[in-house]
Amino acid sequence: MMRKENLVPVFMNLLAVTSFNRLSLHVLVEQAQSGLFIASVPELPNCTAEAETRSDAIAAVQEQIKARLANI
Repeated sequence: MMRKENLVPVFMNLLAVTSFNRLSLHVLVEQAQSGLFIASVPELPNCTAEAETRSDAIAAVQEQIKARLANI
């Protein structure tokens, strides 16, 4: 997991994801100094993903959400 001091504060985005059977979660997207994008879900502990593009990070974290919900 990335530490907060490694993040570039200029690029931060909070998205509402509502496509999981009306479940509303937020996806926070930040860009690290390394250039990687980090997507996380504040409502779910340890639910983060890193990728080279913003859309890949979001897709990866959405897969984590689906996997967690499948196990409930």
